[in-house]
Amino acid sequence: MALSGERESISLPHRVRSVDRAIALLKAVGAAGGAHSLTALARQCDLDRATAWRLLLTLEAQGMVTRDPRDGWFAVGPAVAELAAGTSRSLVETAQPVLERISLETGEIACLGVVDGDELHYVAEVIPAIVQDQSWLREPVVLHASSMGKAFLAYLDDDRVAALVGERPARFTDTTITEPKPFRQELRRIRAQGYAVCRGELEDGSWGVAAAVLGVREEPVAVVCLWGPDRRGDHTRLEALGRLARRTARELRAG
Repeated sequence: MALSGERESISLPHRVRSVDRAIALLKAVGAAGGAHSLTALARQCDLDRATAWRLLLTLEAQGMVTRDPRDGWFAVGPAVAELAAGTSRSLVETAQPVLERISLETGEIACLGVVDGDELHYVAEVIPAIVQDQSWLREPVVLHASSMGKAFLAYLDDDRVAALVGERPARFTDTTITEPKPFRQELRRIRAQGYAVCRGELEDGSWGVAAAVLGVREEPVAVVCLWGPDRRGDHTRLEALGRLARRTARELRAG
């Protein structure tokens, strides 16, 4: 019997082997981006070429993969993006009333960012009527100098974080963390407590707290954030708002 919380890997009576193989191929096609040859995909998934070929043609017919007519190599198809977009829309629709509720409770700006590959974009927000601030909808999130970005990065491995942040991340203010070792320590602290705090790292005079919404593989799929002017963000309040962001992220995941 598998331990609690582990993904079942044993042979279950109702699993369909061909579906397992097709999903493995689809994951292999999308794993590293770009295009892949039939031979490489078959070898990676431990399949013979004929089986891999039949499964890839089926995936192609459903739009899950595409095949380059010049060399026969396979890449991720448009149907995958459509599925991802549908998931994002569903999450935004679920999140909107939740953001409205926590913004009303706190009097702060509440927003949601959705992960898109290696980027994070603002897709929903609630700005209280008394707050005069610009909308950030559809804008990319600065990953290393924002609470949203740090909450996202905290669930990635060190190599991917280094690739996304770069060797010399931009310094926006005196408190922006730009050195690799302190930044890794910050991400470990964020993951341990379940939320990120950013105080003046992107803009002087503003703070933010954020928590990641995790997917089925414990990967970040979205981030919930509350933020406002620094004069309303003492340490005790930021801790309380961070816990609220963490509860909200878990609520969205369960929903």
